[in-house]
Amino acid sequence: MGSARGRTRGQRAATLERSASSPQIRELAHDRVRTAVLEPLRTRLGGEEVELRASLATMIVLGSGRFRYLFGPITPGTREEVVSRLTQVFRACLS
Repeated sequence: MGSARGRTRGQRAATLERSASSPQIRELAHDRVRTAVLEPLRTRLGGEEVELRASLATMIVLGSGRFRYLFGPITPGTREEVVSRLTQVFRACLS
């Protein structure tokens, strides 16, 4: 396989997943998600149960990436329907 630039996003994700048993790789991934997603989201949200709300939203985002990797870009409805449903989901997580 070529350089990281030549790999598809799915190939990079699969490589990262296979490497997840490595404590060093797991720590790097943990730190990256924490600093790039969780901490900024917690700061922006504030309020009660901020850790729980930020974690739930992050789980949805990370899980949706895995779903897309496994099933491809499935669109279960119109763009407006998808945005509306995701808005409801994120409002529930973040409230």
